[in-house]
Amino acid sequence: MILFLSISIAFLLGYYIQYNTKDNLFESYINKLISIAKSKEIPELITGKTGYAKNIDVKLFYEELSHCDNPVATVLLINGAAETMIQWPDQMIRIILKNNFRVIRFDNRGLGQSDWINNWSNSNSYNLDEMARDSLEVANHLNVEKFHVIGYSTGGMIAQILAIKYPKKSSL
Repeated sequence: MILFLSISIAFLLGYYIQYNTKDNLFESYINKLISIAKSKEIPELITGKTGYAKNIDVKLFYEELSHCDNPVATVLLINGAAETMIQWPDQMIRIILKNNFRVIRFDNRGLGQSDWINNWSNSNSYNLDEMARDSLEVANHLNVEKFHVIGYSTGGMIAQILAIKYPKKSSL
């Protein structure tokens, strides 16, 4: 009886929230989260720039960050398949920068400010090897001879491909 009563109360509460709250409340909450994400700043930067690198006909948006004039090395961050470059935790980036590394992060194709594929289908699909070449082209565009790579989720698979196919350029 108590279990039935608990389930009924939970159902009624969910129904009330779903049908008695205005859609613009959720929309304003989402817009607030987006504006907070866009306004996040990483303090103590000496240099920082954004731009586009190109792999054949795909433009890839990147951000290059540095805390010092002569970084000891470069760290290339590769995010997961469904997330943009701003998903990397600020605290993690601060730690990398405070250790005098340069950080490069970018939006994978089809995400954020990188090129999107119009009318996507099997005939114009792409694979992890092409995404690894995207990463490599971002590094080449910025004249990076060698870099450390950190990736998570799909970015982790891309990082492995970079380390295996381009060992003179990248290291995990």
